[in-house]
Amino acid sequence: MQSSNADGNLLRGTLDFLLLASLEHGPLYGLRIIQDVQHRTSGHFNFKEGTLYPALHRLEKRSLIRAETRPSDTGGPPASTIT
Repeated sequence: MQSSNADGNLLRGTLDFLLLASLEHGPLYGLRIIQDVQHRTSGHFNFKEGTLYPALHRLEKRSLIRAETRPSDTGGPPASTIT
């Protein structure tokens, strides 16, 4: 069962690296982060919000990123940007 744990750690590390690389040039919203990672990996790394937000929370807990909630420009609900 060790290899399964190693695979999980590798996947988590790869996701963290891709997320940090996506935020390298400035703050982005969640959907834009997903799109950027898909573009950077030519669609090989495809994930949904259910994977993104726990990973972002993990990175924020480690003080590698910061989330800010801002009012919507279009009058909708507030949106969080990640820096």
